Amino acid sequence: MKRTVGFLGTGNIANAIMDGMVSSGLFSGKEIGVYDLDKTKALKCSDGYGVTPFDTSDELVKNCSAVIFAVKPNILPIVLRELDKVMCEENTLIISVAAGTEIKTIEECLSQKLRVVRIMPNINAKVSEAISAICANDAAGEEDIAFAERIFNSAGKTVRLEENLFSEFCAAAGSAPAFAYIFLDSIARAAVKNGAYKSEALKMASELMFRKAEVIFSEDDDIEKKIAQIKSENSTGAKIIETLENNGFYEAVENAVNKTVEKDIKMKNKK
Repeated sequence: MKRTVGFLGTGNIANAIMDGMVSSGLFSGKEIGVYDLDKTKALKCSDGYGVTPFDTSDELVKNCSAVIFAVKPNILPIVLRELDKVMCEENTLIISVAAGTEIKTIEECLSQKLRVVRIMPNINAKVSEAISAICANDAAGEEDIAFAERIFNSAGKTVRLEENLFSEFCAAAGSAPAFAYIFLDSIARAAVKNGAYKSEALKMASELMFRKAEVIFSEDDDIEKKIAQIKSENSTGAKIIETLENNGFYEAVENAVNKTVEKDIKMKNKK
């Protein structure tokens, strides 16, 4: 039986997507194949999700209609060239989640035009809350893009985006968990200095921030209005905003976003 999706690489993102696919009921484990140089990782996926492990990457490609390349960006070109012949023979749908690797770079590794879909997910896929950007080459049809969306929607949401905006998306959404982690950690650390337990402070801050984010996006109101409303009150919230603004909060975040975009562009230019 030819499986629907194969995963080449079984790291955090691959595991998160597999988990979403199977737990959502959109795919069964029998429809998924995996290959990893580390056989124990592939077997762990088999035990956890009921997927089929393959002994070689060639076997994975031959037995799967689409292959998700979940390998490090510097490894991807090597793997693509190694599998070029078999992918061309099988007319494989290539789905890449490699950061900073443009579609043209993938195409340059192939001897003929194949369908290529590029996805930029983030680590929130681990809890089925990822926001993933998606684009494709002109060989990929609407059904190919919709199929990729079906996979990644099982671990969150997808948004179609022009590829030239992927670096900005990476900074604003793909790397957003990093902003959240360090911000929550700073709140917890400050709470500890004021007598709280860090674990409790972190749990409360995380829960409140998550719930508040849900409120923001469920209401027909913009975030600038909400900030202005809080600033107009004589409250602890107003004091938080005032202190952060006076200590260069916006400038620090803007600088971090700019550096993230620069990093992603540098990764592309190295290809």
